[in-house]
Amino acid sequence: MIKKLLLSILVSSLAYAEVGTLSKVIDGDTVKFGQTTCRLAYIDTPESRKNKRLKRIVKSCSGITINTMVAAGKKSTSYLKTKLKIGKQYKYTVIDTIGQYVLL
Repeated sequence: MIKKLLLSILVSSLAYAEVGTLSKVIDGDTVKFGQTTCRLAYIDTPESRKNKRLKRIVKSCSGITINTMVAAGKKSTSYLKTKLKIGKQYKYTVIDTIGQYVLL
């Protein structure tokens, strides 16, 4: 159930449970607990802002515009914000860390 963010994906032996206070929903697949930026594992939503990555993706997709993609990204961000509340504590499972991201 995403509302409680019990993403217990025990994929690797590095997995460990955490409890954190949600400080920000960045976009549809990225959140922050305090100063830690976390990506939701196995979820990839469209970019919600125009950036270089979005331009590369749109270039490889026939018939998709940047504005369409940004609108879809904003919709996914909005949906996640309805499921999670800033300031509330959630239990999650860290399955890996890659660069600045913690994968949940």
